[in-house]
Amino acid sequence: QIQTLLQIAAFVILGLSGAVYLVSVARRQSHRETSELADTRGKRIDDLEDEVLRLGRKVDHLEGALEAYQRIKAQEIAVEVARLLEPRLTGPTPA
Repeated sequence: QIQTLLQIAAFVILGLSGAVYLVSVARRQSHRETSELADTRGKRIDDLEDEVLRLGRKVDHLEGALEAYQRIKAQEIAVEVARLLEPRLTGPTPA
C-alpha cells in the first residue's frame, strides 16, 4: 500500500518536474526569439537610418546642381535680354 503511494508520488513528482522543464524551455525559446527579433529590428533601423543619410546627401547634391542650373539659366536670360535691348539702348544705327 505504502509502496504504491510512493510510486504514485514519484510519478506525480516526475510529471511536475517534466512540466516545469517544458515551461522553462518554452520561456527560454520565447526569450531567444524576442531577442532575435529585437536584434533584427535594431539592424533594420540602423539600415534605414543609413539610407536616410544617403538620400539626404543625394538631395543636397541635387539641390546644389539645381541652384547651379538656375544661375546658368538666369545668366543666359540676362544675356538674351541685353542682346534684345541693345539696339534700343544705343539708338538708331546711322545710315
